[in-house]
Amino acid sequence: MAVDEKQLTEDILRLAATDVRRCMQCGRCSANCEAASKMDLLPHRVVWDLNSGYASELLEADAPW
Repeated sequence: MAVDEKQLTEDILRLAATDVRRCMQCGRCSANCEAASKMDLLPHRVVWDLNSGYASELLEADAPW
């Protein structure tokens, strides 16, 4: 079954309850994240994937969970 990337992205953005579309990709969230060394996707990469419509990649990563 094919994944509808646009719908999946919208669902995740709705569940996040924050407007990640305003992210400037400065990297501060990743630089200050104490768990970053244990994550396969850094926080700024998660936001970039959402803003770029690659939500299915997030489902395969360990970091968000």
